[in-house]
Amino acid sequence: MAATILIVDDDAAVATAMALLFSMLGYKTVVGENAAGVCAKFGSDEAPALVISDYHLRGAESGIEAIAKIRARAGREIPSILTSGDTSPAVRSAVASLANCHLVAKPANTEELIELVEHLVSGAP
Repeated sequence: MAATILIVDDDAAVATAMALLFSMLGYKTVVGENAAGVCAKFGSDEAPALVISDYHLRGAESGIEAIAKIRARAGREIPSILTSGDTSPAVRSAVASLANCHLVAKPANTEELIELVEHLVSGAP
């Protein structure tokens, strides 16, 4: 069974491109523009392998909050990647406050992103 990657991004074009990339690599992808949108699309019996979220989402929810909500719904600390064009100390600090979360600066290097995803999905330390 293919590992499931949850993609949270309020930019539909970015979310679609990311979903297409990881689908082509054999992953199942679930896309939403916020935590509620993604959580509504995966069952409580499913075990997502990874969350990829944009940092700046529309509305009051940040990517950090989205990841925390998804983890709470799944009942475990899902490895996560936060993407952002903003790599300020405040954003880096916010990412560092969340265990097993990695910051990837936009625009992301596709090969490096794929490598990180494969590493996190494999569960290697």
